[in-house]
Parts: sequence; structure tokens; C-alpha cells
Amino acid sequence: ITCLGSTVASAADGIMIRVTANPGQIKGGTEVLATVPKGTRLWAFEVKDEWAKVKVPNKERKGWIHVTQAEVIEQSEAQNVRVKEAFGLTERIEKLLAEQKTAEAVEVIHQSLVIVREVFGEVHPTVAEMLEVLGTHQLALGQFQEAQKQCRSALAIQREVLGEKHPETLSLRSNRAVGLGDLGDNAAARTLHEQTLALQREVLGEKHPDTLISMNNLALVLYRLGEYSAARTLNEQTLALQREVLGEKHPDTLISMSNLASVLGKLGDNAAARTLNEQTLALQREELGEKQG
Repeated sequence: ITCLGSTVASAADGIMIRVTANPGQIKGGTEVLATVPKGTRLWAFEVKDEWAKVKVPNKERKGWIHVTQAEVIEQSEAQNVRVKEAFGLTERIEKLLAEQKTAEAVEVIHQSLVIVREVFGEVHPTVAEMLEVLGTHQLALGQFQEAQKQCRSALAIQREVLGEKHPETLSLRSNRAVGLGDLGDNAAARTLHEQTLALQREVLGEKHPDTLISMNNLALVLYRLGEYSAARTLNEQTLALQREVLGEKHPDTLISMSNLASVLGKLGDNAAARTLNEQTLALQREELGEKQG
């Protein structure tokens, strides 16, 4: 039975700005939602008609600050040089990973993380992205505690900068839940998966690929906990949606078919499990043949 992984979050669209007014005002229409001290760093999700959309600090609410009360945080020439250096390291990381030299790649990711922290500061989506990349490959090396540490840090940054319900924050929550399961803490993994799935259904919708990944991964945790009937129900729901959204031959759909077969086996329905495994194998062979052809 197999877990599905969310894609590593990429740095959010937007720009980091600094409040120049003392204090700055974040508004929702004519209402002042918050006043923020001069020097506060805010992530601007968009700029429209001289207003920048930002998250109210420490709240799950967004508002608008006038561009006369803030400035874009520009990078110096020296910082631009460092950013180019980090991009160069990214190419090296990709080459090492392609050569399956994960341990060496992790060392280079550490170097890149030092640079992005130096340029962007500790609380920035790019730093969260690099922490997530680091954690993902530490997980591949079996460094579960270190991987969870990176994921916790990345998630804290995304929550502060982007908000709890931002798609990239939800992706990080999902990945952290997977990590908890890999550590054997299936009870905590279940709780986090359930919370994340509820938010994804609200924000992204039932049929979004990330929602479907979380459904599959929650079903896996239920399986590990021995709750086979609940796992079967969720696997069946996931599979039906994946067939509709992704298609019968999509890799995620095939994984869910295999997972459901495993659950059916645990429930003693060996005939149904065998039939589903045979269907999965036939589709995998067909898909492989089409790609080779």
C-alpha cells in the first residue's frame, strides 16, 4: 500500500513589501482591519489600483494597504549576485539527484538554504520552499527527525506569511502529515491529514488533485491503524474521483487501485482484491506499452 506525495511547494506568487508609514493601515473597504508598525514586512499577493493585498499579521484575514504606505523590498547588487549563486547550486542539486547522489545533494541544499536566508531573511516563502526541498530529500535518506524539523519550520513560515488556507501552506501540512506517518506516529498523522483534508475541500474543492492526494494518504493511515472498513470507504471515494478527474491510467489512480486491493485483502475479500490487482496490472502494462510505443 502506497502513500502519495504532494508536489514540493514553489515560492508563492507575490512580492515582499515593507511598511513605511508609522503606522500603516490594512483596510477592508473603509474598515481599518489592523494598524502595523513601520518596518513591518508583509507579503503582497497582488497590487491593484494602488492597493496591495496583504495578510493581516497573526490573523487569518486579508486586507489592502495603500502603496504610499509601503515599499517593495529591493535586492542590492550584492544580493542579486548571491541569488544567482543559489540558482547555480540548484542546477548542481538537480544533477546530483538525477545521478541518485541524494546525500551529496542534501549537502548542497544546505548551502543554498544559507544563501536564501541571507538574501530574503528567515520569514519568506523562498526560504520555506528550500526548507521543504531539504526535508523531502532528508526523508528519502531516512533522516525522519531532521525532515520533520524542516517541515515544521517551513510550515510556520507559510502560516505566518501566506496564511493557514493558502494552497502552498496546505501542501506543506499534507507533507508533514506524511512525515509523521513515516515516523510511525499514525495517530498524529491522522489528525493532521483530517484537518488538512477539511481545509482543502473548503479551499480547493473535492476534485482538486491535492485534495485527492490527501484522501489517499488519510486512507493509508487508517489502514495502518487497522481501521480497514473506514480505509475502504475512503479509498473507494478517492478512486471514483481520480477516475473522473485524472483518468483510469493516471499513476495516482493506479496507486489507489492497488491500495484498495490491499484493503480488500485485509477485510477478507480476496476475490475482489485479486480482481482489482489484475485490473491494475493490466492497465499498468497497457500504459507502459503505450509509452514505449
